[in-house]
Amino acid sequence: MAEAVACIGKGPLELVTSGTHSFSAALDHPRLNGGPWHHRISPGTVVLSDLRSEPAAELLGLRQAAFVLARVVSRGRDRVTLDAGSKAIAPDRPAPNCHLPAWPGLVPLSPSEEHLPLRREHGALPDHGAAVLLVPDHVCTTVNLYRECLLLRPGEGPTRAAIGASGHRLFFFAQDPPA
Repeated sequence: MAEAVACIGKGPLELVTSGTHSFSAALDHPRLNGGPWHHRISPGTVVLSDLRSEPAAELLGLRQAAFVLARVVSRGRDRVTLDAGSKAIAPDRPAPNCHLPAWPGLVPLSPSEEHLPLRREHGALPDHGAAVLLVPDHVCTTVNLYRECLLLRPGEGPTRAAIGASGHRLFFFAQDPPA
């Protein structure tokens, strides 16, 4: 397709391919990188990162940047429940749809809309009311659910910031849009 468009000859062609999960293959592809065009890649998810993009982030030397803060709302002998259900984290992914970096012995189970139950496989349980950080399996759908975030930088207090890409509306018109 790129060769067909390039033969039109309407100025320099920019060919944008790939996303987070296939950018390294696109960069290594000889036919994408040898034509009369400027080849670019577009790995967006890797900027915030998530469990699925962890290998791509490692290739670029990036660390996890997006976390969901949740609280323990219930605690049992080998189970805790967080206030972060499918409305809060990766609603499009099956369990386990997140990871708790500070609590590797906890396994996320299937969430309800508002709550995420966790089963203890080993180690300690967080206390009732404790704050825990979750890494989503798919950060795109997680970010879409939030209107703002907290930016945390070493040596600085938290700063609130708007998430410009959240909650976009799509408009489709059968006829011309209303005036």
